[in-house]
Amino acid sequence: MLNTNCVPSEGLVGPNERLKEQGRIHPIDPDDSHYVNLALHAEAGVIVSRDKHLLNLMDAARKEAQEFMAQFPAIRVIDPVELLQELEGPHVP
Repeated sequence: MLNTNCVPSEGLVGPNERLKEQGRIHPIDPDDSHYVNLALHAEAGVIVSRDKHLLNLMDAARKEAQEFMAQFPAIRVIDPVELLQELEGPHVP
């Protein structure tokens, strides 16, 4: 089941410097930190993005992703297509 507490990474929410200062800094692209910190603050289970640096946080072959997934196991980063597939649910013929 998809956690509907989603944080869009593009267009709807701008950077929140207070959260960025208090939160986690993205190891590869610090400009993406506010999306992760907003998700943490909002207790969101999903960040929806097309940003490769955010999506790379789910690539278990990457050291920074392993650290992220260990520290924040309740947060997933998915692309919009994956979100739509999850919202549609399984297709029954």
